[in-house]
Amino acid sequence: MSDVAEAKDELFEFNQYLSFLDLEHHPDFKSAWESQDKTAFEKVLMSMGVDLSYGWEITDCLHRSRFCQRVDRGPRITFRERTDSYWVKNGMQLEDTVRETKSVIARVGMILAMNPDTRVESMVVSEEEA
Repeated sequence: MSDVAEAKDELFEFNQYLSFLDLEHHPDFKSAWESQDKTAFEKVLMSMGVDLSYGWEITDCLHRSRFCQRVDRGPRITFRERTDSYWVKNGMQLEDTVRETKSVIARVGMILAMNPDTRVESMVVSEEEA
């Protein structure tokens, strides 16, 4: 399976990532990866928020998983998140997952991973005041 899917010629930025630790939560991930079935693997990626029209990339790096918040050195998929109406209207965006996470520490970690302009101190203060 190729590390980099074909992408459009336009300039774009990958705005999200998923660790393989996150992908392991998908019931079809293991069989798709072990069989190196690119179509099945991309179906898993799409169901987890990847906009396949922009492509995706696998990098081996130190990162924090999105769902279980474990630090891992291993494969990470970077991609542009889907913006189709089904994905957005059903609250499936990764930001919605972050917003619904009950742990303040996990939420701050996920927010930092998304690289927003908000300072960490102001997020912690606003949570303590709430």
